[in-house]
Amino acid sequence: MRKSHEEKDIIEAGRMIMDHLNKHLSKAIKRPIRVLQYGGGNFLRAFVDYFIDLANEQGLFDGNVVVVETLPDSDVSRFKKQDCQYTLQLRGNVDGEEYVETRLITSIDKALTVFHDYEEYIALAKEEDLRFVVSNTTEAGIVFHENDRFEDKFNVSFPAKLTQFLYERYRAFHGDLKKGLIMLPVELIDDNGIMLKKYVQDYISLWKLEDSFREWIDAACIFTSTLVDRIVPGFPRDEKEQICEKLGYDDDLLDTAEPFALWVIESEKDIREEL
Repeated sequence: MRKSHEEKDIIEAGRMIMDHLNKHLSKAIKRPIRVLQYGGGNFLRAFVDYFIDLANEQGLFDGNVVVVETLPDSDVSRFKKQDCQYTLQLRGNVDGEEYVETRLITSIDKALTVFHDYEEYIALAKEEDLRFVVSNTTEAGIVFHENDRFEDKFNVSFPAKLTQFLYERYRAFHGDLKKGLIMLPVELIDDNGIMLKKYVQDYISLWKLEDSFREWIDAACIFTSTLVDRIVPGFPRDEKEQICEKLGYDDDLLDTAEPFALWVIESEKDIREEL
């Protein structure tokens, strides 16, 4: 039987008022902030935040993520609209058979921008439980700009921003060696962790910061080099409406990826008990 125009209007109205995903719908668990993540794009959400979500579920981590966007035109309104909750679909072939897994990701606690939420962002340096820094600032992100200044809140390079953040933490905890952070850059350059640490040290020299801060970086912080592998098609624009109808909620952060994932982490110190 063909639907009347009135019935179609009712169906369309139902679609329009479908609730956005939020922490109430996801039943998200409040956890300590343990990860500062520079970047909230499709890849990080389908890779790092997915792994953290799994580790939380399995009782292996107990920590959430704060996403920080660093570009002047960054917009985190999509995150805030749905309390940083989102759905990830893993799609592909496993053992020769079609595979689809839909997972609700609850590991991101909040999203900020350096340019609009600077005070809240820099205050994260004082978070007692913070331990990891993840970054995906593209291949051009790990660079050194000699015109960056310590007193400037909005420096160009990511290593400059990170140096400022680490210095804030060093001062907040008076050089406590137990309050160092573990850097997990996923930018696609060789020896990404080695290069990131080099540029942090270069900024310490450029800005003439105290030697004790440099010593704290060496003794308390770990800069790992990582290699990542997962195909992430990202937001399924053409399928979004159909997927959300099945889910029963609207999701503007919907993400897709292949089932396969590889994260190789090279570290001078053994961090397996922590990660």
